Amino acid sequence: NLPDSVEDPEFENRIKVFNNYRQFGSMYAAKGNNKKAEWAYGNGIKQTEQTAGTSLQQILIIKQTGLEFRLNRARCLHSLGRRDECKEEISLILSLHPENTDALSLQNSLEL
Repeated sequence: NLPDSVEDPEFENRIKVFNNYRQFGSMYAAKGNNKKAEWAYGNGIKQTEQTAGTSLQQILIIKQTGLEFRLNRARCLHSLGRRDECKEEISLILSLHPENTDALSLQNSLEL
């Protein structure tokens, strides 16, 4: 059983890393450079996968951030025409969060 929250300076640093990848991805996507945006979001996913939470709050942040990065990466893959990888990413998102309307919408756009 994990506590609801803990004071953890290491996790605060991890959040800064997540935010850096989020900002890089957003910046590159805004400039239309989906290849670099996809790279940033992919690295953000790796960071979330390598982070173990020590409280329920941390685990929730890690899961939400991972889903956000996966969805943004899927959008980049879609823009790059990498349909199979996009479908894989959407499948992962929906296995974790079956009701994710953004992922469902992206999935529907691939089927058109």
